[in-house]
Amino acid sequence: MNVRFMELIQGTRDDSNLSTKDNDDIISSMPNIVITDILNRLPIQDAVRTSILARNWRLKWTLLTQLVFDYAFIRYLVKRHHKRNNVGDDNWYDEKNISGLFPHLMGPITKFVLSIPYSKVLDVKNFYDWALILSRKGTMEFTLENSNDEMVELPTHIFSCLNLTHLKLCNCHFPSAPSSFCGFHNLLSLDVSHVTFASGFGESITNSPLLEILKIHDEEQPIEKLNLDEIFKLKNLKILSLSLYAIDSMEIPNSLSVHGGPYFPNLEELFLSLGDNEGGVEEIVSGKLLCDSFSCVKSLTLTLVDFDSSVVLRFMYEIIWGLPNLQTLTIEGLYSDYEDQSLELCTSTGQLQLLNVVFENFEGSENELFFIKNLLSCTPLLKTFTIRPDLNLLFPGAYKEKFKLAKKLLRFHRASAIADVDLDWS
Repeated sequence: MNVRFMELIQGTRDDSNLSTKDNDDIISSMPNIVITDILNRLPIQDAVRTSILARNWRLKWTLLTQLVFDYAFIRYLVKRHHKRNNVGDDNWYDEKNISGLFPHLMGPITKFVLSIPYSKVLDVKNFYDWALILSRKGTMEFTLENSNDEMVELPTHIFSCLNLTHLKLCNCHFPSAPSSFCGFHNLLSLDVSHVTFASGFGESITNSPLLEILKIHDEEQPIEKLNLDEIFKLKNLKILSLSLYAIDSMEIPNSLSVHGGPYFPNLEELFLSLGDNEGGVEEIVSGKLLCDSFSCVKSLTLTLVDFDSSVVLRFMYEIIWGLPNLQTLTIEGLYSDYEDQSLELCTSTGQLQLLNVVFENFEGSENELFFIKNLLSCTPLLKTFTIRPDLNLLFPGAYKEKFKLAKKLLRFHRASAIADVDLDWS
């Protein structure tokens, strides 16, 4: 932004002796593609406000190609509402303001982000109208984050957004694809959380050959579960994140397990949410079946790990010691209010290439301590091992418990001598 433009805004310079050259508005004379890029980097409310800067900027905001109504935008609406002393008024969120923008935008809408606060219910008619417009505007990035208890039904217009490269959905229902739908051929990332699926969702994924990031997280069983053979068709995956609830079984089909090499040659990061016993964790067959296909993985994250379940622990040991290139490991324990029971587990003696380990929600059970001891003895290259305790150990009155756990951990070989273990009690 040139000095002349700033001076006009701030009123700090006398205009009487300026030459014609000084009066040139360099910013306004830039190509529209540059102005559009500048506007897209601003919060949408600030981009629209540029209409007051100058006469020839009155309609510049109509060049916007990205509409981002995220939680930062919601906080802006609430803050503005409170400044107007209407704290008791609940009309701060008006979808008509969003609808009013669409007719004025001149070009494509490449990115659309909509966050729905927990206190508001999305008007279905407005949302369907927006989706119809987006399907005709060449939308490439679509994000819907719904914090309300009421699930949003996605319109079938979503299948007309054939230019989609990034799709992120939270707390909604994914409809059945029409018979004419052939897949999102340009899709690079798919991130769904608390989403129920109608029939045909698995086929929609497999018809996305360029997909690099696939994240499916659910605490409740979706209407249609995925099969591993559908996921194994995605050869281009770099990041894979799955919940046990989202798939039928962790067992690899026989037709795939006989394959001679890794099915995911580009996969570097793997996230698996194991869930609890009531959620069907007994369906886990063997982590060894996954290791050959995930042999290129360098970063592994296992969440909701139940250290009181022998099935879960066996699976965890098999997959950790079965990944030859694993360098980063994150374990998130599942909170348990059961009595601590020590399980007889085989000690893994194979050497690991791990460099960094993080243990979240550490409770100090015998099984957790055994796992840490075993891990320390098999990781000669380990640089850091960070342990973060369960929230119950962070209360002021838990000093004795924290001291006992620290004392147990520091007795382990290398934890006391080399100080690999970082006890993060903060």
